[in-house]
Amino acid sequence: MKDNGEGMLTFVDPSYSLIKDGPFKTIGGTNKWSEPQKVHDHFQQFGVEDIVTHYKLTADQFFTSYKSSRTA
Repeated sequence: MKDNGEGMLTFVDPSYSLIKDGPFKTIGGTNKWSEPQKVHDHFQQFGVEDIVTHYKLTADQFFTSYKSSRTA
């Protein structure tokens, strides 16, 4: 996408933490995607901060809201 100069990447991750959320919600999660500025800074290292959008949701939450917005 970066090389082509077009396209966007949607990144869906609830940012669970093994310590905070327990082993039944995550497998080794480290809560890496919790803070929007840190997420932005991470992708900025690679120059893709303008084409990656993070949604701090589960896949079920994201796709339910995505389907709702597409049918409206």
